[in-house]
Amino acid sequence: MRIELRTPELNDAALVQNSALRACFLWGFCRYYQQYKKESPTVTISFLVLPLILHKATVTLICSTQKASGIHLFAGKIQKKKEAIFTIHERTRQLRSLTFESLSVAEDAGLIEIDVKTATLRVRCDGSEVDLPLLSDELKKIHACCDKLAFWFSEVSDQQIAKTLMVDF
Repeated sequence: MRIELRTPELNDAALVQNSALRACFLWGFCRYYQQYKKESPTVTISFLVLPLILHKATVTLICSTQKASGIHLFAGKIQKKKEAIFTIHERTRQLRSLTFESLSVAEDAGLIEIDVKTATLRVRCDGSEVDLPLLSDELKKIHACCDKLAFWFSEVSDQQIAKTLMVDF
């Protein structure tokens, strides 16, 4: 008898409710950011990650924007969909507790360290000792979005990110 393992289907609600998965995405963002900028991302910009990657329309725009294009081209695309750019700030506010919870899970799991003196997130493991679960195609897209966001955010200041995405911290 042969047993086949199926990848569980995760809908949007399951993504939002899965703190371990959210922690992995935040860790991935931090890991990529550190690779690109050679310094740790601030806690402040980490609060933008989940509102951007857990919103289907925004993920679609991130996926359709080339990594090398930068945050300004992405913002230009998102500004064409007026409701999308104006809702980033509100989603950031609404998902604040989920981000806190996910950062806590990531820190408890030893993926990141929150430096309270500098308000930055330092990656504690590079990924070689982390067994990531098999991701569905949809989750692989979100993981790739974390990479793009890290690249885009690493190229500009936190203030430029906030201004470009029309968010207020």
